[in-house]
Amino acid sequence: MIARLVRQSPGPRPPRRLERLALLALALLATGGLLWLAGHPPQDYGLLSCSFHALSGYYCPGCGAGRATYALLHGRLDLAWACHPLLLVALPWLALLAWRLGRELWTGQPDRPFRWRHWPALTVGLILTIWLARNLPWWPCTLLTPPSFAEFHSRLAQP
Repeated sequence: MIARLVRQSPGPRPPRRLERLALLALALLATGGLLWLAGHPPQDYGLLSCSFHALSGYYCPGCGAGRATYALLHGRLDLAWACHPLLLVALPWLALLAWRLGRELWTGQPDRPFRWRHWPALTVGLILTIWLARNLPWWPCTLLTPPSFAEFHSRLAQP
């Protein structure tokens, strides 16, 4: 009788075909988007401009991330660092999260959660700190401000 009341763990769930197709389509879409961005200068299409910066005059936490991605696609690590240093620091972390999510969706086996429970608060705190610091007009903080579009494109043209 007790054995019937004890609920057994169902174990790993077999992956569904639709989830695999959606994961594959998302990966192909992201790869295609990056390849398209690498071959098309964003200034020709009005891309990489921030609406928040245009309206308020302040940099948002993501200002410069698009330009940093474009610089990375062209192998300019120095320019990508100048545009958005936090993106370069977070890129391995984001790749790890994408890999874990993809593996979980592909195999159907749930991945172990991260053991450190404070990482979401640390991430939000870091983003807010960068947001505040890049808008301060003093010397160490001005290193975090992304270059203007004209400066970005002139530096991109230099070898």
